[in-house]
Amino acid sequence: MQSSAEKDVDLLLNVAIEHRLMHVETLAYMLHQLPHDRKLRPPHRLVLITDPIAPAMTEIPSGLATLGMARNAMQFGWDNEYEIHRVEVPAFAIDRYMVTNRQYLDFVASGGYQNEAL
Repeated sequence: MQSSAEKDVDLLLNVAIEHRLMHVETLAYMLHQLPHDRKLRPPHRLVLITDPIAPAMTEIPSGLATLGMARNAMQFGWDNEYEIHRVEVPAFAIDRYMVTNRQYLDFVASGGYQNEAL
């Protein structure tokens, strides 16, 4: 079992890491807002060293999902991460990988926002 001092150190480290991630997120938004003509292409073409990812779905069974955390938990959390909320979730399938720019472009070009089947 951790001592009180060890718990304090863990909490401090979690706060520091979370703070650092907030700065990374802000930088990403700043780069996204940078005018296109200010964004420079790398001088050389990147080479794909692995096979492309094949789209796949993962089946998730139904079950109880727990969101949030208890206020008395000895771990860092933002205000909107408290209180514990439990929800029964039906089974579903989800993409195994994040949507690529190419998949999104194909979706838009296929009229994805106008076609509910997509």
